[in-house]
Amino acid sequence: MDAAIETLLRRGPLSRGALQDQLGVSQPTLSRRIAVMSQVLPMGRARARRYGLRRNVRDLPSALPLYQIDADGRALQIGTLHAVHGGWWFEDAVAPRDSAWFDGLPWFLADMRPQGFLGAGFARRHPELGLPERLADWQDDHALYALARRGEDASGNLILGEESLARWASAPDEPVDTPSRNWPRLAEAALAGEHGISSAGGEQPKFAVLADTESGPTQLLVKFSEPVHTPAGGRWADLLIAEYHALACIGSTGLSAATARLFDAGDRMFLEVQRFDRVGARGRRGLISLGAVDDQFVGQRRRWLDTALELQRQRRLDVEDVQRVAWLQAFGEMIGNTDMHFGNLSLHYEGHWPAEVAPCYDMLPMLYAPRRSEVRTPVLTPRVPLGGGLQIARAAQKSATMFWQAVAADSRVSADFREVSRRNAATVAALRW
Repeated sequence: MDAAIETLLRRGPLSRGALQDQLGVSQPTLSRRIAVMSQVLPMGRARARRYGLRRNVRDLPSALPLYQIDADGRALQIGTLHAVHGGWWFEDAVAPRDSAWFDGLPWFLADMRPQGFLGAGFARRHPELGLPERLADWQDDHALYALARRGEDASGNLILGEESLARWASAPDEPVDTPSRNWPRLAEAALAGEHGISSAGGEQPKFAVLADTESGPTQLLVKFSEPVHTPAGGRWADLLIAEYHALACIGSTGLSAATARLFDAGDRMFLEVQRFDRVGARGRRGLISLGAVDDQFVGQRRRWLDTALELQRQRRLDVEDVQRVAWLQAFGEMIGNTDMHFGNLSLHYEGHWPAEVAPCYDMLPMLYAPRRSEVRTPVLTPRVPLGGGLQIARAAQKSATMFWQAVAADSRVSADFREVSRRNAATVAALRW
């Protein structure tokens, strides 16, 4: 190893010209010295080329293949992620001109890292990896190590590294049947941190499972309430029922929403939601949160619609998808969804633009969620964003009114929350612009 070049590149990548200037050598001399250094990685083409110093994240190789799983369950290598001092170089095998440098983990891997309720117990489930127990203490190298060693069931359709690919290929395809017998058991396992490989986000208790359904083996995310005999558990049961009705109302308009089913068992309410980043037992679809896309291409995270409009300007979303986002944001405001953060709207992304808004999920009146087990009943005062126009706002108003009416008419909902829903139906129906 050439000590002088190594010292310079440990600070981060440099161009050929910068290396020549700092070393005081000619281009031919520099080329000869670099040619014998296997740890130096050329990045980019022609005048844009820079040189980086490879590094290893613990016992991982410096170069990790990135695979895409298609809808039929076939794996295709689409690139290689190189760990380099100062950041990461993604070498795109499909479109080499799109190879790119990233100061942190690439944006298309952001949602794959363990997160939320399912990710909280990741380090405890995999003590052999030696990762910090709290996700808040993780840095990018921790996330990379987790994805390369145990990333076979991350959200979306990407798998990083040979080990995770091998684990995915050898994973059993035996679906779980008879939910009435298995859901309560799996809920207890999830609460104990024993179940939940997936990186699907959100703090609501849930587990991921391959289930035997009428349409065949289906990948599900199953949310569940606290025991319904407790005040907080009863309210969470109401909210899961409300989420079911919200998704049904959205679907009835022709907009895409996650397919869901309610199930009452073992003193808990369960909401089964079909994963739309999975196809059958083995197939997958690309999925990227609006937050990850905003962080890379917009950088504001204000409102869903603001980001969608900017993505349309960049030709990363088409106008129909922007209208869908406008409708969903207006509907969410009118049903009291105070949790419309940028992880709760996603795009189907298969490596090319424009992307497509994914089916709606996590759409429920979080205004009424318990806080520290305290059940609250605040007044709904929707402020509807009109950025999508009056026609969209009024269409969303009609559906939101139907939503509250459906919740009020559902006998599974508590009497108190049915009354809240009746009042909210009248409030939303009376809105004028």
